[in-house]
Amino acid sequence: MRNSGVGYQGEYDDLGRLISPTISVSAPSAISNNSGIGTFQDNEIVIGSISGAKARVKNWNINNKQMLISIISGDFIKGETIVGTASSASWTVKKYDNFITEDPYAQNDEIENEGIDIIDFSEDNPFGTY
Repeated sequence: MRNSGVGYQGEYDDLGRLISPTISVSAPSAISNNSGIGTFQDNEIVIGSISGAKARVKNWNINNKQMLISIISGDFIKGETIVGTASSASWTVKKYDNFITEDPYAQNDEIENEGIDIIDFSEDNPFGTY
């Protein structure tokens, strides 16, 4: 379980000892496929209402309710609401997959390969000595 106990402050008795909490567990509420309002804008920052996680929206597909983001800080929690800072759109996180995908427009490899042909590192460091 991730982030269990998030937000728990605890209570102390008169002698400063931590009091054990009373915990009730119930069935989770159902999260529908349409649990939210609004449309997120590309490149806006979204914030998790519980975790405080922040991310930048790369793509929001309103039809299938999927968002592609790049994380700025933290991890989102299933069941929390994320809110767009520019659009004020608000949707509940049903599923959160944390994986890295390659950018189809990135040219890192091409630039590196061209750079190898331009700069010769075989005899000396062209950037100087330290």
